[in-house]
Amino acid sequence: MRGRFWVLSEDLSPTVSGVVLAICAVSMVFLALELRRRERFGISIAITGFVACALLACALLRPARVTTRGTLVGPRVAVLVDQSRRLLLPAEGGTRRQRALVALQALKKHFGDVRLDILGFGEGQPTPLDTDVRGLQTRLRTNSDLVSALSGLSSSAGERPEAVVVVSDGRLSAPADGVTGEALNRAVGVLSVPL
Repeated sequence: MRGRFWVLSEDLSPTVSGVVLAICAVSMVFLALELRRRERFGISIAITGFVACALLACALLRPARVTTRGTLVGPRVAVLVDQSRRLLLPAEGGTRRQRALVALQALKKHFGDVRLDILGFGEGQPTPLDTDVRGLQTRLRTNSDLVSALSGLSSSAGERPEAVVVVSDGRLSAPADGVTGEALNRAVGVLSVPL
C-alpha cells in the first residue's frame, strides 16, 4: 500500500495553524477592499498580494509532502492443534491426526487474509506444529491440556492473537469433561478473545 499526502509543520499546534490561516483570510479581504478603490494596476496588486500571502503562509506552516509505503497485515489468529497420542486412533477416513491436518488445511484456505500461528498443544506451553510424519510417535503427548496452552498463549511475549481456534477430537485432559463454556472462557483468562 502506498500513500501520498500533504502535512503541515508538526511543531505548530492546530490552534496556531488556524490563526495563520485566519490572518491569511483577513489579508485576502483587505486585498479585495484595496482592489475596489484602485483604478489602475489592479491585476498586478491582486497577483502580488496573493503571492505574498501564500508565501507567508508557506513560510509559517511549512507544508511537506509525505510518501508512505506499507503493507496491510491481517489479524493474528492462533490455531491450537491437539498433539495427544489419542489422535493416532483410527477414525473415518484415516487417523484422527490425518483428519486434524485436513481440517488445518481447510482453515488455511478459509482464513486466507489472516496470519495464522499454528501451534501444537499437549502438556505445558504450545509449540510450533510439526506436520512431519517421521518421529511423530516421540513428539506426541499423553495429555491434551488446553488450559496450559491458553495460559501459555496469554503469557507469551509479542502480539496477542485476535482469536484462538482449537483443532481437537474434543477429549481434553484439562479442562475436564463437562466444563461449561463459562469455565472455558475463564481459562482463556487475560487473552479475552473468541475461542
